[in-house]
Amino acid sequence: MKNRFSIVLFSALLINLCLSLNLSLARDDESIPDLLRERRERSVGKWLEDKIVLKLLEPYTDAKKWLHDKTKLEIAMQQLLFCQSATGGRNPNDTAISNFTFFGQWHLVDHSFLGKGSLGYYVERRDNLADATVTDFSDEVGAAWGSNDFGISTRDRTALRQLWWEQRMFEEKLALTVGKLHTENYYDRNSFAGSGSTKFVSQPFAINPARLFPSDALGLNVAVYPGNNYYLTFGFHDANGKTTTSGFNSIDKSELFKAFLLALTPVFDGLGRGNYRFTFWHTDETDDHDDGLGFLISFDQELGKSLGVFLKYGYSEPKLNKIEHLISTGFVIRNPWKMQGDLMGAGFSWDSPGNGARDEYAIEMFYRVQLTTHVQLTPSVVFIFNPYKKENSGALAVFGLRCRALF
Repeated sequence: MKNRFSIVLFSALLINLCLSLNLSLARDDESIPDLLRERRERSVGKWLEDKIVLKLLEPYTDAKKWLHDKTKLEIAMQQLLFCQSATGGRNPNDTAISNFTFFGQWHLVDHSFLGKGSLGYYVERRDNLADATVTDFSDEVGAAWGSNDFGISTRDRTALRQLWWEQRMFEEKLALTVGKLHTENYYDRNSFAGSGSTKFVSQPFAINPARLFPSDALGLNVAVYPGNNYYLTFGFHDANGKTTTSGFNSIDKSELFKAFLLALTPVFDGLGRGNYRFTFWHTDETDDHDDGLGFLISFDQELGKSLGVFLKYGYSEPKLNKIEHLISTGFVIRNPWKMQGDLMGAGFSWDSPGNGARDEYAIEMFYRVQLTTHVQLTPSVVFIFNPYKKENSGALAVFGLRCRALF
């Protein structure tokens, strides 16, 4: 299995990197509204004809439409299959998971004075398909960050990861969201490098690992949209928040994570929209870490109608995180070969561990194939130089294959 992983993934990568470079834009990250918008507005080309599959899905599609028309409830499902294999004598040197999510948004309030209110939920089922969990695998790879953004130390799990109420008021100039929130969706966004499920795989590009956020935490977020070209958002969250617990078991400790984000969203003639986000965060002391702070910078910019580029920087106090400084940059290209829905990307990262260890460097490349209307297949490769935990290792490669279906 280990050798097959490497051969298949490397071959797929080489084939797809040979594609020609017609360019387009990428979408934003993977909050519940973003995912529902993708499913609702999706218009894609496809490599394989799927008329039979679409016919079989008609009862499900009709039921979703009926639910939305009659009750204003939007529902969707996503299935991910993901595997990675590393070179360099790692043990374990491969991992694989299945990740199924059921999510939606129920639009319950639409009032002239109160505004629009909705309930969001996100349920996840995770199963390991190999002997090693993705966390065990990342630890053995040895970087200061995860070789993927699907970290799990337990064998399997079922979790209600998000459950929140959002109220948008004053012609949607103000949004209040309260409940169990995925903090990355509010303070660590990037249009071209902000999703381990649809774009880059490794953490320097899928998220910004130079920060200490609670994963899914009870809290409150406030977003203000004064104009078309900027907005700000801030919030308070349980610093002990975890994916697999409700949060009510730790919120009474009053140990909080706080964050503030200012975003500039200009539109440049001849180029397109940019997003320039600046985030400051602070966490109280918990049983797992000291109190401390950090900040993030996340830039993404359209260059014409086709190319998207990004630059991210993160700083975290050394006592909080294995990474003190991190920079990642790169680009994405959509619709190579004029196949709508395909996406190609490449990025470079540098990070400096906070304990004086040697600097790390990484290069990631991926190509996302829109196989059918609903299914995407993404081969990827990450080259890691000077891995943090492996002082005697100079470089290694991590090959990945991700299959995603959104219904």
